[in-house]
Amino acid sequence: MRSPNRRRHATLAALTAGILITAGCGGDGGGQAGPQSNELYFQPVMDRGPDPFTESTAIAPPRTGTKSRAVASPQPRGGDSYNAHNENSSGRTARALPGSTPGLYSGTQANASCDVDRQLGLLTEEPAKAAAFAKGARVSRDSVTRFLHGLTPVFLRADVRMTNHAYRGGAPVEFQSVLQAGTPVLVDSHGLPRVRCTSGSPLRPPIVAQGSMIHRGTPWRGYRPERVVVIDRTTQPLSSLILVDMASREWIERLTGTRGEADGSPGVVPAYGPDADITDPDEVKTPAQPTGAAVPPAPPAGPPAPAAPPGPPGVSSGRGEPLLPPRSEPEPQSEDMPDLLPDGGSGDGPLPDPDDVRIDNLLIGPVSLQE
Repeated sequence: MRSPNRRRHATLAALTAGILITAGCGGDGGGQAGPQSNELYFQPVMDRGPDPFTESTAIAPPRTGTKSRAVASPQPRGGDSYNAHNENSSGRTARALPGSTPGLYSGTQANASCDVDRQLGLLTEEPAKAAAFAKGARVSRDSVTRFLHGLTPVFLRADVRMTNHAYRGGAPVEFQSVLQAGTPVLVDSHGLPRVRCTSGSPLRPPIVAQGSMIHRGTPWRGYRPERVVVIDRTTQPLSSLILVDMASREWIERLTGTRGEADGSPGVVPAYGPDADITDPDEVKTPAQPTGAAVPPAPPAGPPAPAAPPGPPGVSSGRGEPLLPPRSEPEPQSEDMPDLLPDGGSGDGPLPDPDDVRIDNLLIGPVSLQE
């Protein structure tokens, strides 16, 4: 076993080289790594992927006739503008956003993106499949029902990098994927996607192995590697998510663990509009605050403070104050995921070391595109 000092030195060396290694090439013990663990699959909205766990339980959103910039990009087609060489040479990194970011997800008021009850039925009608799902999701077999009922159905509003799973040989097999914006997912109370409704497969944070990635599949028109997002789970549970309503183009607040029946207007309106491009730090300038966090009490009344000297010009928040820049570090991740197995449970291997699973900037490249 590597000593803590040696692990820290190895991590520092990887960061110096511009590559963040998270949890090693074999994942976090939630499933088997595929034979080609350096492959990265492009997964369009309706693509079920290799060896899906179940039939699709996705519920299509209503037609609205309008679309904001960060909502689902077009489906794949020939003659794509994506260039693997550009991605290989750019050395760009994915932007990490906390799961509490307003507008990271979308939905329609009082409507779910996924039939949770049907998803549960498809999984539990085959005990072996339910056990494999539990292993991939890192929950106990007996808690699958509670786990699924505690998730929130939404749609992605950006292309997101995740560890996905195939159901092969009675076991979950990990593979790395980029999920297209518009993909219906089930999100946990820490803002992290945990199930892909199109395939019924468990989702985990992405894994980055040292070396090149081989792309599988065809990227969709408009795909840009520098706009791929990595989602960081929040340290504290969220009471709700701030979504973009796909029908009204307004903000809605969805309580975590509900399916839209209690949707309403948010108590605190985000500092940017629903159509802001969340992948562009120039548009989203205010750090997201965890939904449901305690509001500090107002200071006692007193004489007015002297005016501060004028600072450099900047974008105003509408209250005469410059907007804060995005924080350079994502929320620190806690050691455990919700419903993690105790030692000796149905998962293989120990829980991941928190030093190893932290995701900051995820390297996109060097890669090669293989048909």
